[in-house]
Amino acid sequence: MYKVGDLVMYLPRSQGHGSWAMYSGIGIVVSLVQYNKRGKLLYRIKWIKDYTETMVAEDFLVKLEEPWFKFISVEE
Repeated sequence: MYKVGDLVMYLPRSQGHGSWAMYSGIGIVVSLVQYNKRGKLLYRIKWIKDYTETMVAEDFLVKLEEPWFKFISVEE
C-alpha cells in the first residue's frame, strides 16, 4: 500500500515463463481513490514528465525506494 507523497514508477510486468516488464514513467501519489472491480486499490498519480494525473491500480506501481529490478524474474 502506498501513501500520499510516495514517489512511484509505473512498471507493468508479468511473471513466469515468457515474463516481461515495461517502464513507462515516474510520478507522485496524490490520493487513494477507490477499489476497482477486482478489489485492487486505485491511486491518483501525478506524472513528473507532463504533470498529468491518472488513476493506476496498485499492481502496476513500484515504490522508487525499492530496487525495481527485484520485481523482474529472469529465467535461464
